[in-house]
Amino acid sequence: MDLLEYVALQMKKGKNPSEIRQLLVQNGYPVYEVENALSVAETKDEEKKASKISLSSLKVNVPGYILILALSGVLMAVGVATLIVYLI
Repeated sequence: MDLLEYVALQMKKGKNPSEIRQLLVQNGYPVYEVENALSVAETKDEEKKASKISLSSLKVNVPGYILILALSGVLMAVGVATLIVYLI
């Protein structure tokens, strides 16, 4: 398992980035490598969270949809009536 995989796994387990950083630096990993791995792992985690859309976060404006459907029906009726007038 490489450093990035380890950091991602620890973050998935809920460990704080500062705890991960401290543990890795104490075990001889260079600070710049640890910082890079934390940065990449955090970015990937944020991208995953941003790409997930939950149904509960979607707000449906039912009255607005009904109004749009009603107006569409009226416009369609006007269009059909206009067509009939021109054909007669």
